[in-house]
Amino acid sequence: DNIRIVLIGKTGVGKSSTANTLLGGNKYFATDTALESVTSACDWNTCTHKSISYTFIDTPGFMDTGKDKHNVCEEVVASLQYAHPGPHVFLIVLQFNRFTKEDHEAIAQMKELFGEDFTQNYGVLLFTHGDDIKHHMDEWFEFNGVGDDAFRIECEKRFKEGATKIPQLGELRAACSGRMFVIDNRTKGDARKTEAFRFYSALHDWGLGKDYCRIKHRFVEMLEDDRRKKYEIFAEEDRERTNKHEEEQLRLEAEQLRCRKKIATERQEKYERKHQGLQIRERELERQGH
Repeated sequence: DNIRIVLIGKTGVGKSSTANTLLGGNKYFATDTALESVTSACDWNTCTHKSISYTFIDTPGFMDTGKDKHNVCEEVVASLQYAHPGPHVFLIVLQFNRFTKEDHEAIAQMKELFGEDFTQNYGVLLFTHGDDIKHHMDEWFEFNGVGDDAFRIECEKRFKEGATKIPQLGELRAACSGRMFVIDNRTKGDARKTEAFRFYSALHDWGLGKDYCRIKHRFVEMLEDDRRKKYEIFAEEDRERTNKHEEEQLRLEAEQLRCRKKIATERQEKYERKHQGLQIRERELERQGH
């Protein structure tokens, strides 16, 4: 059996590090601590656990400032060839206790690409930086080692606190049918394998891996939608330019009319003054004649 898992998320949240951890700790995918995309194109690798092979497909980050949105989406779509005939799991990777405007926009792009409901049957909300949670747990746990149950309870507690402040987190988890996993990518040696085994166990408990996603991506529709939106914006700008041009023409015509009216008024006043002067002169001549 083979379970195909696609990791998606914004740039810098730790998708590649997560893939390395879930592959057993070896550095199969390039990683960097800088907040920039290391995965510029899709990549994949496979491992085996209890006679089941797991294929992890790493994708470029959504909201990559160095790439056009369409280029990123095209690379993500290209990665699906490694998940043929379809992914069993979409891992939506976020950083724990950090949900920014860029995260929100990245989720919106995912939904635009795969549809609103792709997470319902195949999505898992995966948080990185689980080591921060362990670090802030009670000293007793730090001294004796953090057990799975204690760690899970602490994660749930902190997630509820975060979801109270940021309702979108709760909505996103609900969209994934409640599936959530917090991973510690800083573990070393056998602890990294334990982290991977914990994930595989969670997949089994959720019943994922039995069916794969048949949802068709909407990349072509995205291109068409964006083309239509750009055309509408251009048409509106063109209308505004036309309106501004017409307004300017009307303003110029009004200004010209005002100037002509002023000139005509001045001429009329000059004519009337001259006419009055002639009348006065004629009356004076008449008086002198008498």
